[in-house]
Amino acid sequence: MYEITIRTKIKCSVDDLLRFHQDTNNLPLITPQDMKVNIIELHSPMKEGNIVKLAIKKFGITQNWEVRIAKIEQNLIKDIAIKSPFRYFEHDHIFESIDENYSFLIDNIKFRLPFEPFSKVAYPFVKADMLNMFTYRHAMTKKILEGDLA
Repeated sequence: MYEITIRTKIKCSVDDLLRFHQDTNNLPLITPQDMKVNIIELHSPMKEGNIVKLAIKKFGITQNWEVRIAKIEQNLIKDIAIKSPFRYFEHDHIFESIDENYSFLIDNIKFRLPFEPFSKVAYPFVKADMLNMFTYRHAMTKKILEGDLA
């Protein structure tokens, strides 16, 4: 099992951060430009047990994802992929309050690659790609919530 964690301080309340991430329609706003996310199925409001279906296009290849919202708490949204290019994919969106004006956005991703152990050679590339994607997502979330989109 591989694990990646990204952490960003954002000038907003933890409630605003949670609300932003509960609105899955914000996903295209924070998606890197080299990817296209098409929301196929989405239930609103987001609830535990909901299934989100996405078509994600990257490198000219479209892959269908199905993600189950496994847990929603005040400071956590956990989704687990039911269908994805990964053997296993679990994503924790963690919202940590610093004070009433600042919060940490933390993404913790646990995953296994398909065809292990043969796919181990791909891990550095997958890790770099995921770090780039989540770094971009954090930067865009910060810009949107801090009102810095000039």
